[in-house]
Amino acid sequence: MPRSVGAWLIQTGGRPLTERRTGKRFDVNWPIKVEGGDGKRVISGEGRLLNISSGGALFDLAGPVRKGMRLDVYIKLPFKKDNWMKYTAEVLRVEDGESRRTAIKFEGPRPSFA
Repeated sequence: MPRSVGAWLIQTGGRPLTERRTGKRFDVNWPIKVEGGDGKRVISGEGRLLNISSGGALFDLAGPVRKGMRLDVYIKLPFKKDNWMKYTAEVLRVEDGESRRTAIKFEGPRPSFA
Protein backbone atom coordinates (compact mmCIF):
# COMPACT_ATOMS: atom_id res chain seq x y z
CA MET A 1 0.00 0.00 0.00
CA PRO A 2 1.48 3.43 -0.90
CA ARG A 3 2.59 5.51 2.07
CA SER A 4 0.08 8.30 1.42
CA VAL A 5 -2.87 5.87 1.34
CA GLY A 6 -1.71 4.21 4.54
CA ALA A 7 -1.33 7.59 6.27
CA TRP A 8 -4.81 8.57 5.05
CA LEU A 9 -6.33 5.39 6.50
CA ILE A 10 -4.65 5.97 9.85
CA GLN A 11 -5.64 9.67 10.01
CA THR A 12 -9.26 9.07 9.04
CA GLY A 13 -9.84 5.66 10.58
CA GLY A 14 -10.71 4.46 7.06
CA ARG A 15 -13.50 7.03 6.64
CA PRO A 16 -13.58 9.16 3.47
CA LEU A 17 -12.55 12.78 3.84
CA THR A 18 -14.91 15.63 3.03
CA GLU A 19 -13.54 17.98 0.38
CA ARG A 20 -13.42 21.46 1.93
CA ARG A 21 -11.79 23.36 -0.92
CA THR A 22 -14.10 25.79 -2.66
CA GLY A 23 -11.81 27.10 -5.42
CA LYS A 24 -10.67 25.26 -8.52
CA ARG A 25 -6.99 24.29 -8.36
CA PHE A 26 -4.66 24.91 -11.27
CA ASP A 27 -1.50 22.82 -11.68
CA VAL A 28 1.53 24.99 -12.38
CA ASN A 29 5.31 24.81 -12.10
CA TRP A 30 6.33 28.36 -11.24
CA PRO A 31 9.22 29.68 -9.14
CA ILE A 32 8.44 31.15 -5.72
CA LYS A 33 10.25 32.98 -2.93
CA VAL A 34 9.08 32.72 0.67
CA GLU A 35 9.78 34.89 3.72
CA GLY A 36 8.19 34.71 7.14
CA GLY A 37 8.18 33.03 10.49
CA ASP A 38 6.30 32.16 13.65
CA GLY A 39 7.83 34.45 16.27
CA LYS A 40 10.51 31.87 17.14
CA ARG A 41 12.08 31.27 13.75
CA VAL A 42 12.44 33.38 10.60
CA ILE A 43 12.72 31.64 7.25
CA SER A 44 13.60 32.67 3.73
CA GLY A 45 13.88 30.40 0.72
CA GLU A 46 13.03 29.52 -2.84
CA GLY A 47 10.93 26.71 -4.25
CA ARG A 48 8.36 25.64 -6.85
CA LEU A 49 4.65 26.35 -6.86
CA LEU A 50 2.78 23.12 -7.69
CA ASN A 51 -0.83 24.31 -7.70
CA ILE A 52 -2.83 27.40 -6.89
CA SER A 53 -6.46 28.33 -6.31
CA SER A 54 -8.30 31.46 -5.24
CA GLY A 55 -7.89 30.47 -1.58
CA GLY A 56 -4.46 28.91 -1.32
CA ALA A 57 -1.58 27.03 -2.88
CA LEU A 58 0.72 24.03 -2.63
CA PHE A 59 4.47 24.32 -3.11
CA ASP A 60 7.77 22.51 -2.60
CA LEU A 61 10.33 24.25 -0.41
CA ALA A 62 13.57 23.01 1.09
CA GLY A 63 13.32 25.35 4.10
CA PRO A 64 12.18 24.58 7.66
CA VAL A 65 8.50 25.48 7.35
CA ARG A 66 6.06 24.67 10.17
CA LYS A 67 2.29 24.58 10.49
CA GLY A 68 0.91 27.93 11.67
CA MET A 69 3.72 30.07 10.25
CA ARG A 70 2.75 33.30 8.51
CA LEU A 71 4.50 33.74 5.19
CA ASP A 72 4.91 36.29 2.44
CA VAL A 73 4.83 34.20 -0.74
CA TYR A 74 6.17 35.74 -3.96
CA ILE A 75 5.05 33.93 -7.11
CA LYS A 76 6.89 34.50 -10.41
CA LEU A 77 4.38 34.79 -13.23
CA PRO A 78 5.35 33.12 -16.52
CA PHE A 79 5.45 36.28 -18.63
CA LYS A 80 8.33 37.96 -20.42
CA LYS A 81 8.32 40.79 -17.90
CA ASP A 82 9.66 40.23 -14.40
CA ASN A 83 6.24 40.06 -12.67
CA TRP A 84 5.83 38.73 -9.12
CA MET A 85 2.57 38.31 -7.21
CA LYS A 86 2.72 38.58 -3.43
CA TYR A 87 0.31 36.86 -1.05
CA THR A 88 0.37 36.77 2.73
CA ALA A 89 -0.57 33.29 3.90
CA GLU A 90 -0.74 30.84 6.78
CA VAL A 91 0.82 27.37 6.60
CA LEU A 92 -1.89 24.72 6.99
CA ARG A 93 0.10 21.54 6.35
CA VAL A 94 3.70 20.44 5.80
CA GLU A 95 4.56 17.01 4.35
CA ASP A 96 8.08 15.73 4.99
CA GLY A 97 10.04 14.14 2.18
CA GLU A 98 12.92 15.07 -0.12
CA SER A 99 11.41 18.54 -0.21
CA ARG A 100 8.81 20.01 2.09
CA ARG A 101 5.48 20.04 0.30
CA THR A 102 3.62 22.89 1.97
CA ALA A 103 -0.09 23.80 1.80
CA ILE A 104 -1.02 27.41 2.55
CA LYS A 105 -4.19 29.46 2.88
CA PHE A 106 -4.11 33.00 1.51
CA GLU A 107 -5.16 35.72 3.96
CA GLY A 108 -6.90 37.69 1.23
CA PRO A 109 -8.41 36.99 -2.17
CA ARG A 110 -6.16 39.32 -4.16
CA PRO A 111 -2.39 39.49 -4.45
CA SER A 112 -0.27 42.60 -4.55
CA PHE A 113 2.32 42.94 -7.30
CA ALA A 114 6.00 43.43 -6.55
